[in-house]
Amino acid sequence: MDQWTAWVAGGLLASARLLPLFFFVPPFSFPAFPVQVRALFALGLAFFVAAPELPSDTTARLLEGGLAAFVLPFLRELAFGFLLALSLLFLFSLLQTAGNLLDFEMGLAIANVFDPQSGSSVSVLGHAVTLYAAALFFASGAYRTVIR
Repeated sequence: MDQWTAWVAGGLLASARLLPLFFFVPPFSFPAFPVQVRALFALGLAFFVAAPELPSDTTARLLEGGLAAFVLPFLRELAFGFLLALSLLFLFSLLQTAGNLLDFEMGLAIANVFDPQSGSSVSVLGHAVTLYAAALFFASGAYRTVIR
């Protein structure tokens, strides 16, 4: 088995897990990031994560089985990526809703502002809580766990 073939197969499997994250999770799903940029960034990160020096035994077995043996693990990784993206989307939506409720209880619900990234009006505290959660998500290193 060729080392570069194993790297490409590992990168494709990793991209199946990362692409849904970059298309549906709020820090990257804003219209400010074009779709092509999100896709290329996810593919680049996936091939960076799949180290060419360490082809795994699982990748070797997949490549020996041909394309038919590669399709099922690819679909499994894609389904796991969608599940992971859905759970992170629920988390950020929950925090946005919590900020909207805080905004409503404090009497600031009338002070909605226009968000040019999402193209809609958002509450002040809802947007602040979501940005704080995104900053905490990246500062705590939780993104590494998601990528891993």
